[in-house]
Amino acid sequence: MSTTHSKLKNTSILFELLIRQLTSEILSEKKITAYSVIQEHFNAKTVLSRELKLYHVLLKEKLKKEDLANILIDKTTNVRLTLNNQKLREEKYNLIKAIKEIYKLNDFLKLRINDYDIHAAIYKLFEDAINCSSDPMDIVKSRLNILEHITNVSSKKVNIQSSEAMLKYEKLSENIRLITYKKLITRFNEKYKSLNNNQKSLLKEYLNNFSDVIKLKIFVEKEVVKVNEELVKHIGVVKDKALKIKLSEIKKQLPIKFDVNIIKETHVLTLMKYYELIKELKEL
Repeated sequence: MSTTHSKLKNTSILFELLIRQLTSEILSEKKITAYSVIQEHFNAKTVLSRELKLYHVLLKEKLKKEDLANILIDKTTNVRLTLNNQKLREEKYNLIKAIKEIYKLNDFLKLRINDYDIHAAIYKLFEDAINCSSDPMDIVKSRLNILEHITNVSSKKVNIQSSEAMLKYEKLSENIRLITYKKLITRFNEKYKSLNNNQKSLLKEYLNNFSDVIKLKIFVEKEVVKVNEELVKHIGVVKDKALKIKLSEIKKQLPIKFDVNIIKETHVLTLMKYYELIKELKEL
């Protein structure tokens, strides 16, 4: 029998969804509620936090050799077996209860997760280690997915740096970690305080991108139409011939329709730059 993956039971996915909510709340200047949930349920004393670290080992570590990657998978799975499952179930129940009290669960679970298939594969591997009731082929496929993810050398540099930063962060005392986290939020606010309303709206829409990616695509394409209209208006009144030619060329590079299924970060960054250009043109 195949182990059915559940977002509600996957510790790493619940954590990632809360981080997405936190980022969205910071950007939209709403009351920050996700932070208190993370602080309460993922502090150093919880089993949830210990399981999350095991997920992060398999999500973030990168190794060149398959035999080393297999050892890492085995060791991580063995450590997972040492966790108190009853306590973990209780903590997860309380976490889900807290999430339901604050957010609409369906909307919360619809937020997109990077490397979703790897999160799901790790969940299946951990569950099989405990219950030993899964379809062997399903577990083999999950293990192969994790193995391929770990041995993906192309992203080695970025992931090692991320992993090292995580290790340094985890070695800090709980109070220092909370201070560090608050500083991170402050920096985030400072970094984005200069964004105009269009840029903030675009970022919020992107961060709240539901699995219904058509909604985001429609939003972006509507914004592109507005940007094009603004450029046409400014091109019409600009007197400097060189600037007029340059703006006309820039306008041609912005497609009205995106020939992609999913709007990616590169598309968002491009549109952000156009917003900035229009802002500068209005100030001329």
